[in-house]
Amino acid sequence: MKKLLVGLLVSVILLAALPAAPVAAVPDKTDLKGSFATDLNAILTIDYIGEGSVRPVGDYPDGKYKWMVKDRPTGGSITSNVFNGSYELVYSGILNPDQSGSVHGDMTIKTAIGNAIGNIRADVGATVPTGFVLRADGPHTVLTATLSDARFLLNSGTGAYKKAKGTGTFEGAAYLILDSTNQHVIGLANGSEMVIGFDGQPIGLLISQITLKGKLLGV
Repeated sequence: MKKLLVGLLVSVILLAALPAAPVAAVPDKTDLKGSFATDLNAILTIDYIGEGSVRPVGDYPDGKYKWMVKDRPTGGSITSNVFNGSYELVYSGILNPDQSGSVHGDMTIKTAIGNAIGNIRADVGATVPTGFVLRADGPHTVLTATLSDARFLLNSGTGAYKKAKGTGTFEGAAYLILDSTNQHVIGLANGSEMVIGFDGQPIGLLISQITLKGKLLGV
């Protein structure tokens, strides 16, 4: 019995003298289901807006009504630590006469090495008359539309991004250009036209821009 105790004591002492195994460094990315999520930080410029289907619902134009928007395309460039190229968003929604409301749609990010595909939803806050642009047919009012509670989801892709999945939020402002009746959005300020304040002073070459942040897998 005495010999057994002595043997155990020697074993403990020898084990204590062995060098400790190195502890693995904690990665700076979040482990999700066995994969590492990459931080996404992107800037999107909104360069154009297409026609789609836009029609009034309700007592238009003198009473209470809303705009029913379906499959209206918009897009521009994207610059980020992951995606660099262009994007297209085809959105639908119900908007108030001042263009505030809720929208949702499908987004495709296009790059030289593959595309990432997903969808978005966002609320558009009450718009603010900001100034006007001068065109051949006269002045056109510019509204500032701010996005809130805006989220995106990427769920598929092609090429280098065929396994891309991710989610996150985005924020920013779009500068909407109205037609001569101040009722329909016919364009966006994209840095190519001088926006003039209602006091007649130049505001600048405003650019509609969105900042997008999130986590990605499979990239």
